[in-house]
Amino acid sequence: MKATPDSVHTWATLDCSKEHFDLLLFDHEVRGINGLELTRRVRRMPHREETPIILISLEDLEAEAREAGADAFLRKPNNLIELVDTIRRLLGETRAG
Repeated sequence: MKATPDSVHTWATLDCSKEHFDLLLFDHEVRGINGLELTRRVRRMPHREETPIILISLEDLEAEAREAGADAFLRKPNNLIELVDTIRRLLGETRAG
């Protein structure tokens, strides 16, 4: 697991590194680049286009999140109870596929 203080650092980490991540979890309401834009940028990276992405937000952005390339969307705070099961499902799909 790797946490970054804001989305600018997140983008720098993802853009400048070939480091493997099993899954990416983005919060839409974060300083700097919002979660939708981070998702779009990551999906344009050949070495990250298959990495599962979960986007969380206070806003109902499920359609936008899917269009941006997120594999799952969870609305804060109500859907966060589903986070562990969503991670397990996405990692299971990735490893099985």
